[in-house]
Amino acid sequence: MNEVDKLLAECKRHGVELYLDGDALKVGYDPNSLPPNIDSILERLRAHKDAIVHRLKAAFLRHIASFRAPYRVLVDGRTVAEASTPEEAAKAFDEVKRSTKGSLERVVTIALRDADQKRVHELAILPVLKPSALRWMR
Repeated sequence: MNEVDKLLAECKRHGVELYLDGDALKVGYDPNSLPPNIDSILERLRAHKDAIVHRLKAAFLRHIASFRAPYRVLVDGRTVAEASTPEEAAKAFDEVKRSTKGSLERVVTIALRDADQKRVHELAILPVLKPSALRWMR
């Protein structure tokens, strides 16, 4: 465990909260229950400010990246569109379906799933048969 990790663990243990306001590191704590070594903690926070700001920004970006749109349109299992409302999802599904038809040489599966990965709608589009294939089938 490096010095920054130790400092962050100590802040957590003493109820000292760290947060960002833009690029500024802010410190919050209950003045009625200050740890006896608050001056030492604040001094060490100043000394490691850049590393702590970098770590908080990275954690925030990971947190934001974990959110997904509630609806996803998938073609053969790969996400091709996302939507936040059922109406937007239906529109995206129809656009993907329309753009996929007529250019197929194989079966394509288009699925609409919600945030829990439950299937809302699924469609398999068959390849377009060429006239020569139709003659062969007679």
